Amino acid sequence: MDISRTLKYYRKVNGLTQQQISLAIGKERSCYAKYESGAATPPLETIEKLADIFNIPLAAILNNTLTSPSADAEKPMIFTAKSYQEQELLSLFRQLDDDQKKQVVDELRNNFLN
Repeated sequence: MDISRTLKYYRKVNGLTQQQISLAIGKERSCYAKYESGAATPPLETIEKLADIFNIPLAAILNNTLTSPSADAEKPMIFTAKSYQEQELLSLFRQLDDDQKKQVVDELRNNFLN
């Protein structure tokens, strides 16, 4: 399965950089670049994250379906980190499951923001 062209297409059509995508999926930029170049194939879990980021069905990536987003399509929600510490925190946070994320947010609120 070669989905490299599809990943690059949807990243560019959404106006995103490889760095932004890599942070959103919790991988190094060089790792994501390999997905786009075809040098590596992302695991299914990562492909699912990418489909969510691009706001497209998983099948669009798996079947190499290229479509133009409609004008009223929801844009991907990508947060840009301002510093290396923020990048690292976002990258680590995005690797957690939902329960772990809730626990981290609760810890931050209870121990650092009160």
